[in-house]
Amino acid sequence: MKKPSYLKVYEAVKEQIVNGVIKVDSRLPTEPQLARRYNVSIGTLRRGLEYLEREKYIRREQGRGTFAQLPAGGHSEIASAQHDFGFGCALTMRFQKELNELYFADQPYKQFTLPSPAEKPPLNSEIWQKCSLVQLPMIMFRLPELNNYLAPLPEDFTREAEKVVPENILNECRSIDGQLRLIPTVANPAVCYCWKPGFAKAGLPLPGHQQSNWTEFLDITRKLSHANNIPGFGVMPFPGLLYEILLWSFGGDFYDNYGIPWLPADAFENMIGLLRTLYREHICYNPFGQAVTEHQFFNNPKFCMTFYGALGLPVIEKPDEWNICPVNAFSNSPTATTVIGLGISTHAPDARKSLDLLARIFIDKREELLSRFTGAAPAALDALDLWSGRQKVSGIESFKYSVLKSRPLSGRTGYANWYADVYSIIDEAAKNLLDLKSARKQILDILAERRVRYNDITILT
Repeated sequence: MKKPSYLKVYEAVKEQIVNGVIKVDSRLPTEPQLARRYNVSIGTLRRGLEYLEREKYIRREQGRGTFAQLPAGGHSEIASAQHDFGFGCALTMRFQKELNELYFADQPYKQFTLPSPAEKPPLNSEIWQKCSLVQLPMIMFRLPELNNYLAPLPEDFTREAEKVVPENILNECRSIDGQLRLIPTVANPAVCYCWKPGFAKAGLPLPGHQQSNWTEFLDITRKLSHANNIPGFGVMPFPGLLYEILLWSFGGDFYDNYGIPWLPADAFENMIGLLRTLYREHICYNPFGQAVTEHQFFNNPKFCMTFYGALGLPVIEKPDEWNICPVNAFSNSPTATTVIGLGISTHAPDARKSLDLLARIFIDKREELLSRFTGAAPAALDALDLWSGRQKVSGIESFKYSVLKSRPLSGRTGYANWYADVYSIIDEAAKNLLDLKSARKQILDILAERRVRYNDITILT
C-alpha cells in the first residue's frame, strides 16, 4: 500500500532520532538538503517536519536551525538497553511518560517505537518481535499485516471488559472469531470546546445536550465571529474530527458496509458546501499545515469554539473560561472517537509478565490507574467517571455522553493508510483550490487503492 511521502519523511527521521542515529541536540541539515535526501518537495518535507515538531522530536530555534530531541519521557532505544521487558508503541501519545508511569510503576521496561506494520509486517520485524506488550491505535488494529500477531486474551479479561467498556468500542477490539485481542484503555471522543467570554460577548447561551443542526451551527458561528472579531469556529490540527462527523451527519461515509469505496456525491457536496461557507465568510480558523499547539489554541484564543478531544484539557490555563458540550448538539450523527489499546504478542518473550501487567492495569487497579490519565479519557466507564471528577472544565460529563454515542475511528477499512491524503484533498476542496468532481475522484482513487481487502484477511476483520 502506497504511503504519503511526508509520512515516510516523518517516520525515517523519527526512527533515526529514537535509535540514536541522529543525536539528541544535534542540528538537522537544512530543509533543501533534507528535501534532496528524501527526494521530496520542500512543502512535503515541511509537512513531515511539522508532525515531528508536534510530537516534540524536533525543535526549531530562530536563527540557529532545527534540532533533534526526544519527547519528555521518551526513551532512546540505545540508552535504555538495560531494560529487558519490551513495550512497543505504534503510536506514542503526547503524555506517554505519564501513561508509562501508571502502567509500569517501578517495573523496568524498554520502550520501542514500532515501524509501520504496512512497511514491516510484525511477524517479520525484529523490533515487533522484541515486544511483549504493545500499544496500538484502533485504526491499525485490523490491518492485515497484524494478522496472527496479537494473542487472544483470557476469558477474565473479556468478562471484565464487557462490564465496563461500551459495546460500540469493544466490538472493534474483537477478531472475526469473536475473541478479544486488544484491551481499550483510551477512548478520546471529539467534544465541542466553547470559550465562555466569546459566547457572553455575543449574547449567546452555551450549547448543551439539546440537538440542533448545521444551519444553527453556522448562525452561532457567524454571531460569535461578528461580536468578537475573531473566527467563531476553529479547526484543530487534526481536521478529521470535523470531516468525519460532517460526512456522517449528511448520510455519507468513505466506505460502505462491505468495505467498498462509497463517498456519495450529495453527502460530499453538502460537507464541502458547509466548509466553503465557513472559509468564504472568514468565520473559521484553520491551521492545517501549520505547527500550532494546543496551548496556543486554548490560552490565546483565535476562535470561540472547536471540536477536539481530551488533549486540550491539560493545557488550559483558565478552565473557568471554557465549557464542553457534545458535538451532536449540532448534528444527529455520532461523534468520532479515537481508541487506543494494549495487546500481547502471540510470541511475547515475557508472556506471563505481560498478562500480569495487563491484569494490574485493567482488572486489579483499573479505576485507580486509568482515572489518572493526562490528556486522555479512559475507555472504561467506571474509570471515566472518576477521571471526569478530577477535571476542572465545566460540562466535562459530555465526554461520557459522547463515548456512549460515539463511533470509533476503525481500522476495518485501512484508515491508517489513507486518512492523511484524503483529509488534505478535502482541505483543498473546502478552500476552493480544487473542484468538487476532481476532489471526489481523487479521494475515491485513494480509497480504492489503499483499502483493506477483506478476502485477504483471515483473522482480524
